[in-house]
Amino acid sequence: FSFICNALHAQHFVRRELTAELEIPWEIQCSNDGNLWISESQGRIVKVNPTTGIGKQIFKAKDYSDAHPSEKSNLCHKPSPGSGCLGLALHPDFNTDSPYVFLLYSYLKNPLTTPQTRFKIVKIELNKNRDSAIAVWDLVLNLPTGFDHLGGRILTIKEKGNYYLFVSTGD
Repeated sequence: FSFICNALHAQHFVRRELTAELEIPWEIQCSNDGNLWISESQGRIVKVNPTTGIGKQIFKAKDYSDAHPSEKSNLCHKPSPGSGCLGLALHPDFNTDSPYVFLLYSYLKNPLTTPQTRFKIVKIELNKNRDSAIAVWDLVLNLPTGFDHLGGRILTIKEKGNYYLFVSTGD
């Protein structure tokens, strides 16, 4: 796992080994201050300083879940529904006055009665130093999953003063 992006989003890259211990890294975003924001498959976000290579866990989804065993289907090539952390996006004004991160990950709907793997999108507010989460809001719940080739991404943009969140899921 080894690349660093320039803080000004120029086309200059320096290859360097990161010392951060990461578990199934999935998506990487680079903020204007040069830090890397990395989602891990198990519903975590790690902030990595590219100069030192040191990472710090910023967020862990308390309700993250892999597929429930009762959902397995032997009729499918991949018997368990898709799960994981599929998308990470920084707010378009992340580096100024909007310390928000968006995350797309799996959770169990009705975990105690009829467990169903679903995906959700949360909005995470970070503290002033952007090194810990101080609030989390569910934005979208109950996104369906599938049994094979599951993928997803999220993207935030600012267009003509309006903010948009784009989501893709599926095969």
